[in-house]
Amino acid sequence: RRIPSLMEMEQAQASKVELHEAMGEIQDRARRLLAEEPSQHPVHKLLEIYAGSTLSAFEANEDIAADLGRTWVEDVVYAHAWVLPELRRTELGDLLRAVAQRRTSETIDDIDRVLFAAISLDIPALLRLLDSIPDRFPAFFVTHLVDVLYFAGRVPLVVESEGRR
Repeated sequence: RRIPSLMEMEQAQASKVELHEAMGEIQDRARRLLAEEPSQHPVHKLLEIYAGSTLSAFEANEDIAADLGRTWVEDVVYAHAWVLPELRRTELGDLLRAVAQRRTSETIDDIDRVLFAAISLDIPALLRLLDSIPDRFPAFFVTHLVDVLYFAGRVPLVVESEGRR
């Protein structure tokens, strides 16, 4: 049976359940092909990606992202897409911390910290970071971001910075 592409599913306005089922079929087929192909075959690494990984493989740094991921961002994206696809947005901070623990040699810059604070929904830290690098995030951007976050219900009523409200 032919599995529709993700684009075809989007065009057909497939439900989340249908999308989840298709992803499961893709992973099952990739696992079967992995068992048939020799490990040195050029398609092997691609099949490993589509086959996904178990949580235990991720935690043991034995998943494909630990092997091929060049940055923590790639690692987070892979883990969310193929290892922990059911993760809720509020749990992404936990995933980020797990990835940070396994990528201790990676240099983290200010943009990485901003992204980390945003994904972790640590709005006070995000606003402090944005305020500290005005050359990258001008005041008009931060002001409008606060508006958007406020109306999305993401800004706490009181934000403390350096002991001040």
